[in-house]
Amino acid sequence: MYKIKKYKIKNGKLFEIKLEFSDKINDIKILGDFFIYPAEGLESIETELVNCTIKKEDIKKRIDECLEKNSIELIGIDSDSITTAIIEMSE
Repeated sequence: MYKIKKYKIKNGKLFEIKLEFSDKINDIKILGDFFIYPAEGLESIETELVNCTIKKEDIKKRIDECLEKNSIELIGIDSDSITTAIIEMSE
């Protein structure tokens, strides 16, 4: 299944997720009004999420591990927001 959805975070930041999934994430693109350092970090997160099961704890763990392993800093968005958006889209 393929879905696109926009989300607004509490502090006003807007982001969009394009998600292709079945029982796992087949492809994902994250876009929006936030910053990430280094810029290549977003691609690392998206790559890390491919083939991840659609379970909250698995998604959050993969994002957090990728952030730590690659010294990625998210500004205006966080792993909880991304995880929540993916779970809502899959329901």
